[in-house]
Amino acid sequence: DISDNGMKSHDINCLVQPLKSNMVNSISILNLVFHVHVFFVPIELIALDLGYNKIGNIGAQYLVEILKTNTVLRTLKLKLCDIDDVGVIYLADALKINKVILFFIII
Repeated sequence: DISDNGMKSHDINCLVQPLKSNMVNSISILNLVFHVHVFFVPIELIALDLGYNKIGNIGAQYLVEILKTNTVLRTLKLKLCDIDDVGVIYLADALKINKVILFFIII
């Protein structure tokens, strides 16, 4: 859970490659977001809560790149992320491709 930590759209871009490869964990996310050096042990991330981060439509576009190829992420929470109708359309189109997301929350 990395909700409500001040992430912006460029921070989401840092998550694209690890999540596209299906191999990331909370430690590596902390490393990417907070730039701390930690030991990385790859595991499959099945839930990602980005709620209350101001990622906007640009961040949504980065998430689309993740959703196109990620085959293990089952839950994506984007509550109050400053994503408007345009960003929702991007994400909806990606969810047509990604058939493994079971829970998608955007309010």
